[in-house]
Amino acid sequence: MSKSKEESLGAVTRNRAVKIFEALGFKTAKLWDAPRLQKKLTKLHTLIEGADLDAKTLKRVNEILRTQSKGREVSVIDPEMAVVDKKIEKEVEAAGERESSRKAEKKAKLAKKERKENTEDTQEKTEMAKKKTKKVVKKTKTKKVTKKVAVVVKKKTKTAKKVVKKTTTEKKDKKPGVIMSMLEFVTNHGPISVEKIHSLLKKRFPDKDPDSMLRSIPKIPRYLATNKNMDVIGKNDKGQYYIKK
Repeated sequence: MSKSKEESLGAVTRNRAVKIFEALGFKTAKLWDAPRLQKKLTKLHTLIEGADLDAKTLKRVNEILRTQSKGREVSVIDPEMAVVDKKIEKEVEAAGERESSRKAEKKAKLAKKERKENTEDTQEKTEMAKKKTKKVVKKTKTKKVTKKVAVVVKKKTKTAKKVVKKTTTEKKDKKPGVIMSMLEFVTNHGPISVEKIHSLLKKRFPDKDPDSMLRSIPKIPRYLATNKNMDVIGKNDKGQYYIKK
């Protein structure tokens, strides 16, 4: 979006707003979300008094002040928010699909177990009927059959334990995404600062873009509250995040 189009629509990109406030001495402006930047823009006319701004920044400030002088509010738009929201939605959808897959697998195992038990019951009844028709049953054969059944059951039990152990290990190896990780950090360490959360995220996700994760931190509480009905993360006067009671 060009400057003229932004001015005509009463909007400014988040990056431009951040650069203006950084030029005014607000070093943490890049951590502010869009609503905070927009609120700060309403006080722009008082903040620039005595400020030493370069020509490019001053031109942008004058464009915003002209729009405000016409009684129009200047909105802050964040083109990256749509990308972040899309990533978050995909992550949540993937988590839902994994959960559905686990439930389906569990149902299939239960159904298989029931079929196996029914088959074993039928086989047992058949064997008992055959035994009744026989007048002579050798005890030695009965002991051998019983021993073989015990060995088979023991082997199947060991196999089942290995499958359960493998499944449990795989589940432990899976890490939560950025959203659930932030919720975890706030729950376990809150009140916790943006810098601390960012440090923990970088350790857990060394392959992800650190700047992208830093920009996502202030957006996640609003996303959880708006899209997932989880209004659980609050922010105190010191800028620290905590779990609401």
